Amino acid sequence: MKLGVVVPCYRQERFLPRTVAAVARALGGRDWRGVLVLAAPAAEALPALSTHWSVLSPPVARPLTPGAARMLGFAACGGDWVLVVDADV
Repeated sequence: MKLGVVVPCYRQERFLPRTVAAVARALGGRDWRGVLVLAAPAAEALPALSTHWSVLSPPVARPLTPGAARMLGFAACGGDWVLVVDADV
């Protein structure tokens, strides 16, 4: 079973190192793929990411709504089950 993980992020970059590490610990040994969805251009540098992660940063005039960010990540990550995790875990 493959898991997808969606982390929508709007001005929460400072929490991402902790969030990414927590997801990796929780899903260790499982088949998973994560997607960070930046609802607006990142204000801070993003953490180093493993090969499990990809980053979506769509060019938009206004920030994505939380629902739009989740749906974009859901479409990109795939998986039999999808987890949606807040960026500030």
